[in-house]
Amino acid sequence: MDHGRDPGEVWADTGATAQDAYRLMLRGYVAPGLRELGFRRGASSGAFRCETAAHAAEVRFRKSRGSTSQSVSFWVDMHASDITTEFVYWDWTLAGLAPEVLFLWVVEAGRPVGPVASEVLRVFRSYGWPAIQAALDDPGYPSDPARRCLSQIGGPPDDQAPALAGDGIVPILVTPSVATAD
Repeated sequence: MDHGRDPGEVWADTGATAQDAYRLMLRGYVAPGLRELGFRRGASSGAFRCETAAHAAEVRFRKSRGSTSQSVSFWVDMHASDITTEFVYWDWTLAGLAPEVLFLWVVEAGRPVGPVASEVLRVFRSYGWPAIQAALDDPGYPSDPARRCLSQIGGPPDDQAPALAGDGIVPILVTPSVATAD
């Protein structure tokens, strides 16, 4: 093993499929980052859950049906619910909360997963986690805790925040660039 390299890079060099790289990214990078925030493994693969006394938030990583052994496209769904009734009172995609235009992330066979995982965690810590905290802090089934969250993270005030879904947002494919040595 090359001790001077990122484990994701070593894995990517072994001929693993993009499906393997995706699982490595979740297990080796995303899960530890979410555990630091109080999440634990959820009921399904790619799901992480955080609970208060009466409410829960779940973050789910969703693979595109078009994913192959060479490329896995994915997005992140989030929701908050009442633990007793399982009533979901808040439901967003991570891309829908971020002011930057995002749609899908991509993990590719033969490429390191660390840069993709770092970008996903950066966007989650910046926008997803504050929105989840707002939803859990005020579980009165708010119509849109993401609007309140925007003002908490430096976005426009509540009365000036645009609707976060739609409003001319054009989804694009986002793949963090990785510098490679020739």
